[in-house]
Amino acid sequence: MAKRGTIEMSKKERDSQVTFERVKRKEMNLREAAEVLGISYRQSRRRYRRYRADGAAGLVHRLRGSV
Repeated sequence: MAKRGTIEMSKKERDSQVTFERVKRKEMNLREAAEVLGISYRQSRRRYRRYRADGAAGLVHRLRGSV
């Protein structure tokens, strides 16, 4: 069980966070990020938008923790 205030992330979600940090620092663009993550460009735009709005918590699957 995760402590309050911490985010439990899968390896894929952590990889997304690292990749989107590189996009944020302009070390790569969203097309390159999509290729690295194995997702479409359109999906990378959606996920990056959520990452900018919610931070790392925006990358975590929304159903995680629900019963």
